[in-house]
Amino acid sequence: MNLNAYTGFQQVTEKLDILNSREFAEFSIEAANNAYLDNVPGAQITDPNNVRPSNYLRYRYPRGDLFDWFNFDDPAKVAALPDYKYQDLIFRTAPISNFQFSANGGTDKVQYAISAGYLKQDGIIKRSKMDRYTLRANVDIRPTSKLSLGVNINPSYKITQEVRSDGHWADNGIINAALTALPMAPIYNENGGTLRKPHWRLCTTCRVLPIRWRTLRSTTASSTRSTCCRTRGRSTHFYRT
Repeated sequence: MNLNAYTGFQQVTEKLDILNSREFAEFSIEAANNAYLDNVPGAQITDPNNVRPSNYLRYRYPRGDLFDWFNFDDPAKVAALPDYKYQDLIFRTAPISNFQFSANGGTDKVQYAISAGYLKQDGIIKRSKMDRYTLRANVDIRPTSKLSLGVNINPSYKITQEVRSDGHWADNGIINAALTALPMAPIYNENGGTLRKPHWRLCTTCRVLPIRWRTLRSTTASSTRSTCCRTRGRSTHFYRT
């Protein structure tokens, strides 16, 4: 008999350096003013949001219109903005464990070989994981010198829980959503639950569609669970005359 086991962990080796809330506010002011001055005749940098065209939100930036604290023109309020690290919210240090057992033996007339395995792997994105069970058995029987029988079975069972990692945030790609989300927009409320529609307005004000924030929220709320069971087998027999 033989037993092998190992355990370890996986993690993101390097996270991207993205804008914090203060840097985002500075960038938003500069981008909105440049677009407004370049494309609207007679535009003045001091024009308030209600003077700037409403059909193109890239000419506007948060100036206390929506929430008093959400004002990029006020240095004190910019300094007080919360700063959420969305990469830290979706990624984690994920453990992985693998166990393998094997045994073989028999007599002159019966020979067997059996192996079994179990792999437990958590994904580096929260709420993603996999559990896999495998078994393999070979039995050879020689009841007489002329007759030989063989049986081989190889079943496996896998349970996966997946979160969509690839793709654009508009297609619910969680990594892209985390990299492009507003750094000051929270996901959780004071009770630890996920926030809902009131903060969609916050996202829309900064030209970020609500689906991006909803994608981030879904990582802590839902994932896709699937199971797969496969069984392979073969039998053989030989008879020598």
